[in-house]
Amino acid sequence: MLDFIYRHPANQALARQATPRGRALMDACLTTPAPRAVRNRCRLLADEIDSVCIRNPRAEILSLACGHLREAEHSAALGAGTFKRFLAMDQDLESLAMVARDHGPLGIKAQTGSVKTVITHGAAELGSFDFIYAAGLYDYLSDRVGVRLLNTLFSMLKPGGKVWIANFAPNIDDAGFMEAIMDWWLIYRDAIALRTMADNVFADLENVTSVQTFEETERNVVFLEAVKA
Repeated sequence: MLDFIYRHPANQALARQATPRGRALMDACLTTPAPRAVRNRCRLLADEIDSVCIRNPRAEILSLACGHLREAEHSAALGAGTFKRFLAMDQDLESLAMVARDHGPLGIKAQTGSVKTVITHGAAELGSFDFIYAAGLYDYLSDRVGVRLLNTLFSMLKPGGKVWIANFAPNIDDAGFMEAIMDWWLIYRDAIALRTMADNVFADLENVTSVQTFEETERNVVFLEAVKA
């Protein structure tokens, strides 16, 4: 589905097989706020990966619930190999097989893992990172699990490292269509909700340089960023 949203070449053959009415319906669905937000999110992640790797060509990065890792295709740094380690983790074996096939030659490692894996094992097994991000995972996590995971991810950062988590905002126009027609139910959070979650993690920590929220250009996905001292 995300590859349809990205208009990725991997799905072009399938799109051509659709009827004219089907293609028109798909084109209409791909121009609404949610798909646009997904594409904006992808570009923001690619830009941040490049920024991290420009500052530190030996950067270590973790993408949690990586899916097909399409942001890698927009990253000049990953294409040039200007990083030390990139770990792409997901519990979907088919997605990981695609990541290994498409991005393994760049030095990106695909690894099976889940939220439980990270919370249970953390840095002891996965190591530490300069940048950790979860693009779509928090749309499905309760506050309780989200807080525990954020605490673990922050503990896995190197000094000066940062973590990004993204969440669809509750005021997005597509929500009714997604729930009523697609039976697709997300856990929506605005900036206040993400900051409340962050307060439950960082309130008593002294090794936090900054905590902030920001949005993609159309304000339908909210990001939380925390930087370690």
